[in-house]
Amino acid sequence: MKKVILSFICAVALLSACEKVSLQDPTINPISVVTPADSTKVKSPVTTPPTTTPPVTTPPVTTPPTTTPPNSTPAVVIPPVVVTLSFSKDVIPVLNQCENCHSHGWTPSSVASTYYTNLVNKGYVNVATYSSSKIYSKLSNGHPGSGSISTANTNKIINWMKTGSLNN
Repeated sequence: MKKVILSFICAVALLSACEKVSLQDPTINPISVVTPADSTKVKSPVTTPPTTTPPVTTPPVTTPPTTTPPNSTPAVVIPPVVVTLSFSKDVIPVLNQCENCHSHGWTPSSVASTYYTNLVNKGYVNVATYSSSKIYSKLSNGHPGSGSISTANTNKIINWMKTGSLNN
């Protein structure tokens, strides 16, 4: 019976203590409340570490650069005019000048096709690879002698060879 009474007293005491706590300010931690009777039994308040939320960063908004077209129309590129040199009209007269100073292995002819055939057959003109032609190698290295061929006439023959050495 003593146990029952003692249990009852403890229960009443516990209940009255709970009522006191519940009547106080709900924001106060009951463990940290100091009463004059308990001042020697002060416990530190329970604190929770502050929570910090990382700042919200938004990526910068980039807009592509805008380009405005110029007010003027673009320049028109005109391809260079390719002048086709004629073997019979442009090249033969120059080669005939060569015959005035030199005796070459080709046989000049009044017929353009025969003249052309003589140049090709003896390697003076190589249609497939103009740079291996005998005439090209002589003219591209500079023509020796005092009665040399003019630069304009040299360029006629070299350009004719570069454009395919046509028999025209």
